[in-house]
Amino acid sequence: MKIADFTKKFVTISTGLTYSYIDQAPRENAAFRGTALCFHGFVSIEFSYGWRYQINDLSQRGYRVIVPDMLGYDKPMDNLKPYSFLAAVNAAVEVLEHEKIEGKVAILGHDWGGFVAWRFLQYQTDRVKCLVSLCTPPFPAAQAGEPRPTMDSIIQKIPSFGYQKWFSSEDGTDFINSHAREFIYMLYSHIWSDDWKPQKENWTLEGKMAEIFKKSQPELEKLPITSNELEEYIETFKKGGMRGPLSWYKTSEVNYEEEIAHKLGPTFPTNVPCFLLVAEHSGALPPSLTNPNLLKQLFPGENIKKEVLEGADHWLLQDSRVRDKVVKTVGDWVDEHVDN
Repeated sequence: MKIADFTKKFVTISTGLTYSYIDQAPRENAAFRGTALCFHGFVSIEFSYGWRYQINDLSQRGYRVIVPDMLGYDKPMDNLKPYSFLAAVNAAVEVLEHEKIEGKVAILGHDWGGFVAWRFLQYQTDRVKCLVSLCTPPFPAAQAGEPRPTMDSIIQKIPSFGYQKWFSSEDGTDFINSHAREFIYMLYSHIWSDDWKPQKENWTLEGKMAEIFKKSQPELEKLPITSNELEEYIETFKKGGMRGPLSWYKTSEVNYEEEIAHKLGPTFPTNVPCFLLVAEHSGALPPSLTNPNLLKQLFPGENIKKEVLEGADHWLLQDSRVRDKVVKTVGDWVDEHVDN
């Protein structure tokens, strides 16, 4: 599948920013079941194209599928506020309104898109029929009186977010932006090729991602691109650069302020069914980040199901070893809860 296989649209929202998005109609002869709104994450070979297998399946099942290209994936912005979860939620709502999509929709998110999906559920509860998050666990919204988050305090609580310190730094942004091809190759080429395999070191810990990438970069420069899909991603990010996507890692304070200002509760709505599908080998978002007691605290209505996909890593949307199972598992669950 190529980017050109999907219907791409553009809309300028009330903030003056222009968003691109996929708007895929249900397949011919498929009975209309509803609308699915999908949020992609950081690179993740992502921009809206990262959802291509789910788009194909859901449209065959009778869904209209809307997938915005998250801000920064075409060109960067200096202001961080448009990268906040609230800004992403509001932009998605404006896309729905522009397309005259009323009522409730199924929400899907992966990686950073999972965080946006969880906040969409809190900011726009009445708009959500059901929610699926791939890899990304629910985290409680900031509450008044809590200390302002810093990257160090975040890493202290969640050591597997250590790599984010480099991603959010100017040194990291500049280096990754200057070597976008090699960066994308390092993260994703193993999905399509055995030319280069990720090192066994734990890249998520503070300092390790920078060390591994800088050490591997000369070797990565020499490797050929052997997949048309990988080439699509590399060309997209070489054109738009990495500065915009990396801006998502600098928004913890903006999100903190907005969540407190909007008085988001410490728990999630009890009337919306939710499904958390986590990857057994996701380095940054391991299954251990959520346990039954935590989920019970966050979901007093016990309206969440958690499932661990064995053998899967963070790129489960793309990985040919598991993606068919992901597509079917997600599609079947959405069908069940949209039809109820």
